[in-house]
Parts: sequence; C-alpha cells; structure tokens
Amino acid sequence: MNDKQTVEWQEPRDMLIPRPTTWPLLTGFAITFVLLGLITVWLVEVAGVILFAISIVGWMGEMLRDGEADESHG
Repeated sequence: MNDKQTVEWQEPRDMLIPRPTTWPLLTGFAITFVLLGLITVWLVEVAGVILFAISIVGWMGEMLRDGEADESHG
C-alpha cells in the first residue's frame, strides 16, 4: 500500500433551478375542466380548452424568457 491514490475534488456544477410559477397549476385546472366538460356541459369543456391554451402559452413564454435571461448572463 505504498501507492496512495488521491481523490481530486471538483467544484459542483451550477444547476439551473426554475423559479416558482403558477402556470402548471393553471394547466392542471384546465385539464380538469376539459375532462369535466366531457361528462357535463360543453361550455365547461370550451372554457377548459381556452384556459389550457392560455396556460401553455404563458408557461412556454416564461420558460423562453428565463432561457434568454440565462444566456445573456452566462
């Protein structure tokens, strides 16, 4: 055991953690409305589809803005 192996430590990589957002919750409500609309009144389904479209556009827009901000800082 004359040859001792040394372990070289490395600095941890920076991790991108997204900030909290309400878009996933809104998307969940939209999907619930769509499914409830299938078994109840069609207006609930239409409201769910509209809410789903708004929430997806908002969520993706926020992700794109966060991505652009990260690229400009790093």
